[in-house]
Amino acid sequence: MLPEVTPKGFEFGGSGYVIISKGNYRPARKSPVRFSFRTFASEGLMFLMGTPGGDFLSIELEDGKVVGKYDLGSGIGVLRSSGLVERYNDGQWHELMMNRLGNDGLLKIDNLSGTC
Repeated sequence: MLPEVTPKGFEFGGSGYVIISKGNYRPARKSPVRFSFRTFASEGLMFLMGTPGGDFLSIELEDGKVVGKYDLGSGIGVLRSSGLVERYNDGQWHELMMNRLGNDGLLKIDNLSGTC
């Protein structure tokens, strides 16, 4: 008998999304986010946490480049992948980590860094 396999992620065909409870996640001072992605799309929203008209943290693709944006009460910050790699919509797997600590932010993709 084969063991049951527990899924460790989500996969979408281009128009799907998932809503996950924030649980014990408290982004008041720091906001670590980590996930892997693979896409051919040049534009799209990959991650959004926030309240309508209020604080938010987003990770998007703009022209194949990763852009992280946040405003969690300490002002708007923008992190860009430009200069790291030309485009990330190459169909390959990429590891993304974004963290915000106060007004400072860090974006790492495949262990290459971009800061705010």
